[in-house]
This record gives sequence, structure tokens and C-alpha cells, in this order.
Amino acid sequence: MFDLKKIAIFLIVMLTPSAVFADQVGRWHSDTVQGFTKYWTVNRDGSHFTIWCKAQKTRPVSLISIDINGEPAPPSKRVLIVVGRSLVKLTADSNGYLPTSCAACADSFVYLWNRIRSSNHLSVTFDDDRRAGFSLDGAMDILPGSACAAAAG
Repeated sequence: MFDLKKIAIFLIVMLTPSAVFADQVGRWHSDTVQGFTKYWTVNRDGSHFTIWCKAQKTRPVSLISIDINGEPAPPSKRVLIVVGRSLVKLTADSNGYLPTSCAACADSFVYLWNRIRSSNHLSVTFDDDRRAGFSLDGAMDILPGSACAAAAG
């Protein structure tokens, strides 16, 4: 006779896209969620650093979401990102996300993308003094060579 509990667990695991279809290299992952490519890492404390990308005809759309202690960045406040020996300052929107659509933001995003691919550590400080560090182990292999470009394959 079939064990329905085991079958249910098997089906849940098999039908969960992030569990089955996500790629992982080192501490970095990539997945596709509703037309966006999601690149993310999670530190030992459970904080997340996520880059969302969507290809479009004119230019890619990108957004960064970071949570520390389960909460996003304070709305409309600066977020300091140190990657390697470089500092990047971005301003959170009203929801705590880091948009990359303004001209200066787009330049900072491309710079940040390239530094993430070539460094080994990333740290984030929110305006309310919450801090988190993230490993960049695997980032070079998961993130395409061009910011928010489609992955090869």
C-alpha cells in the first residue's frame, strides 16, 4: 500500500520551483520567478541579498531587495553596501527596495554587479544601523558577465 504522507511530501518538493529548478554555486542561487531572474544569497543569520532582473527590449529592469532580521531597508533612506574595498550608496524606495532605474542608480548598479562578481565579501548597513554580511562565494559563476544579462545556456 502507498504511504500517502510520503507521496504528499515528494509531490510538494517536486512541485516547488525554488527547491527543484534553482541553480546554486557556492552560497549564491538563481531562479526564475514570474518572468524575473532572481539571484540571491542567504547568510547564516537568515538575512537575504537579492537581485531581480527582467529582460526587456530597450533595457533590462532590475531591483535589489535586502532584508536584515526579516525586515527590508527603512523606506526612503540610504543603504550602504561595501563590496570588497568599494562603497556603494543607494536609496531605498517607499517599500524598502533599492530601485536601479535612475541614471545614477543604473551606473551604481552596474558597478555593484561587477564588484559582486569580482570580490569575496559583501556587507550592508541600513540607516537604522542594522548590518549584515554576505559571502560572495559562487557569485561570479551565477551572475552573468553583464548586469542583468540573460544567463548563457
